[in-house]
Amino acid sequence: MLDLSTFQIVIIITAYLFTGINGFQDGSNIIATIVTSRTLTPKQALVFACIGEFIGAVTFGTAVALTIGQGIINVSGIDTQNLRIILFSALLAGITWNMVNWWCALPASSSHALIGGMVGACIVCCGITQVLWKSILFLVILPLFLTPIIGIVSGYICMKFTLACLRSRSPSVNEVLKKIQVLTLFFLSSSHGSNDAQKTMGIITIVTASSVPGSSFSIEPWVVFSCGLAISLGISLGGWKVIKTVGQQIYRLLPLHSFNSQLTSGLIIQISSIFGFPVSTSHVVGSTIMGTGAGYQVHSVKWNVAKNILKTWLITLPATIVISAVIASVMKYFIL
Repeated sequence: MLDLSTFQIVIIITAYLFTGINGFQDGSNIIATIVTSRTLTPKQALVFACIGEFIGAVTFGTAVALTIGQGIINVSGIDTQNLRIILFSALLAGITWNMVNWWCALPASSSHALIGGMVGACIVCCGITQVLWKSILFLVILPLFLTPIIGIVSGYICMKFTLACLRSRSPSVNEVLKKIQVLTLFFLSSSHGSNDAQKTMGIITIVTASSVPGSSFSIEPWVVFSCGLAISLGISLGGWKVIKTVGQQIYRLLPLHSFNSQLTSGLIIQISSIFGFPVSTSHVVGSTIMGTGAGYQVHSVKWNVAKNILKTWLITLPATIVISAVIASVMKYFIL
């Protein structure tokens, strides 16, 4: 049986591992469009993405971390041992789900995997009453269904607007779009860092706060800094299988499509971060690619591939609830 202090260290290390895998998985979504449109090489894109991720993680607030720390489960009503089993099980479930989807070359949602993991483990350890269902409905479930719709519609509108603006321009405008894409890539990656890195900040803060009776939920600078480094490191590894699916199999991207997808994705994620919505980058980027593709040539979008990706998005929450529930049950048997 692990003592509480050792268990705390194990959870924090696992949280950093989850963040790295999150970056590895979602980094594919971030650089897929700019790589497959041949605006930047993979290495060049990764450098810009890593810098943007870190800056976004350390400069854009902690609203999403507060949602994870206070809006998914009733932390104050759970004893320390059960709380740590819940967090550890959730992280393991999220890591498992991400790696399975990476192996299948599908863009998974690290956000919903982590949240589903927290819910499943909490039900096993403490019952359904400790899950904050109303908060999950408004902060997780509704964005889960609305984000793809918003992404498709905004991508479609942005593409139509861009086409109207460039109608009388010469083909050389593509060179201008390639240069602008460097800025939109940086914007998208910083938006992603501002949202996804905060999820682990919330987990680590729960763990550290639970070790000090009566302490408040306050995110320390070292947590922000270290999570920013972890997600940047994960992105630097690059998930090439997912890049191919996102960048080539939904729609064959040109600089024009990549520019519109990155811009609309960055805006959606950044706005979500401001309001504390833990959204999925894979949902946002995938849906904006569908929208921009439809805005250019609707019949060229590979809707069968898009349908398979949507199915994966929809089963993430229930799948990770089950996975984490199984992990938590095993842990309770051996630890408690």
